[in-house]
Amino acid sequence: QHVNTTCPIDSLNLTAKGFSYTSKTDGADNRYLPQYNLSGDQYVFGNFEPGVLLVVNEGTVGLYRESTKRLVQLQRSLVNNVQEWMQFAATEILDPNSRESLSQILQMTDEEIQALIDFNEYRERKRSGYQALLAELKVKQIEKEEYGYGDYGYIEMEPEILVQFRIVGARKNLDFNDFELTLSFQEYNEGGEMKIWASDERLIWISEDD
Repeated sequence: QHVNTTCPIDSLNLTAKGFSYTSKTDGADNRYLPQYNLSGDQYVFGNFEPGVLLVVNEGTVGLYRESTKRLVQLQRSLVNNVQEWMQFAATEILDPNSRESLSQILQMTDEEIQALIDFNEYRERKRSGYQALLAELKVKQIEKEEYGYGDYGYIEMEPEILVQFRIVGARKNLDFNDFELTLSFQEYNEGGEMKIWASDERLIWISEDD
């Protein structure tokens, strides 16, 4: 018997009787999940990736590699641990405005994951004060036509994240009639430098007197 049902992916749990879920909701993040009553030597399978099949039999999940003609069955506890970790990564580590992907997270060391968690906490703190800081900076904002070493301002490094910088390099590009600036920042992602055009709309220039 085939039952059509939807549920949030984070509420799934693999049991001896198949996938169970704790609640039913409607939303864009829900996934369509076919359920089958299997017995004996019945299998359900589908393409997991090119050359690899996902096989389900009586509550057991396995991966079948066509090149080696081998089926590797996974313990339910292992599947649930992986699902729980990926859900944690998706909700606690990944930032929707960042460039990190789940595949990148899976390759990180424990230290790199902790650093990313800390950085995401920093992002949230910066975003929480974004509107107040932006309003304050708009009052102090100045127009600039010349740029020199040590001049400072703010840049919207990510949506709703303003980071203070200082100029550590500047040269006039006659072809584009613009300045190519090298900015240095300390507080964002362990510091660093970046090159940017002076006309970039993300820049907010502040008088040295402020």
